[in-house]
Amino acid sequence: PFGDATVGNPSATTITITESLLVANRPDALIGFRNGTLLGNDIYNGKGTGQTISAKIDRGDSKSCLIYVENDGRFTKSIRVKGSTGFSKMPVTYSQAGRNVTRSIAEGTFQFKDLAPGAGKFLKVTVEVKEGARADETTALYFNVISATDPTEKDRVVFKVRPQ
Repeated sequence: PFGDATVGNPSATTITITESLLVANRPDALIGFRNGTLLGNDIYNGKGTGQTISAKIDRGDSKSCLIYVENDGRFTKSIRVKGSTGFSKMPVTYSQAGRNVTRSIAEGTFQFKDLAPGAGKFLKVTVEVKEGARADETTALYFNVISATDPTEKDRVVFKVRPQ
């Protein structure tokens, strides 16, 4: 608007900001197993607190989980994904819509481009536990989702794996 405006007595004026204007404009990561509940909806942190799953996996076997990457913002945005690669006795692979995207996720260059507000996409994460893996060690695998335009907007989920 143009022109002058008066608010009245500035010391007696109350300005109310509705919650919808304060909604986080950030990516959200959820994690879970197929046919199970996904953890982490509307939980945002860099440690995986409240959004961690665990599994015991037999040596010589593998287990998959799903990561749902969601745009919890009010504007369309691209979201990068960076994830753990595991190690020689416990390698991790990633797929999206049947396509192997392990290398780009390990490098942090994989992106879900132009996700609309509230939209999301799944990644499949598979952890293989090789015969030589130590049964007494739990390994935490981290998966980070980061706004492609603002690296301070991020979230993390965790998959803890214990060979048996």
